[in-house]
Amino acid sequence: LGWQTLVHWLVRLNIRPDPFTELEQTQHFQYFCFQSTLLSNNVGKVRVTYSIDNAGQAAYWQAWDGSTVCVTSEFHNPLSWKRNLSTQYLPETGQLQWTHEYDNAGDAADQTLYFSYFPPFTYQQHLTLIRKCQQAANSNDLPYDVEVQSLGHS
Repeated sequence: LGWQTLVHWLVRLNIRPDPFTELEQTQHFQYFCFQSTLLSNNVGKVRVTYSIDNAGQAAYWQAWDGSTVCVTSEFHNPLSWKRNLSTQYLPETGQLQWTHEYDNAGDAADQTLYFSYFPPFTYQQHLTLIRKCQQAANSNDLPYDVEVQSLGHS
């Protein structure tokens, strides 16, 4: 079968807290989304374990138990996101961990992945939702009243 090298790396991360809120006197954090690019070539298979070390301090840390991290190589394609079933929350250390195995035989583009708590809601998806709401507001087929208002511009 031939010899193939397996390299195993550990990547340790922390979620950056949101700005401090005066009302609640705290900094919340839960959501994460990041890009990971494997630059090493011709080393065979590379297994990377990602560890979010401060997951146990998140606003709703109980949500990690049973959750699965999402992964894709096509960030802007909402249908490309898959679940990484190796995800596990370690309550004794407060870490959220998962492992991804890269087959380092491909080109550099195949080695860039995006990981996220859940797939981002793209601006295009936002515009589609607004369009559907506007269409519903103009339809007489709904059993309830719909009103669309602008909350401002940014």
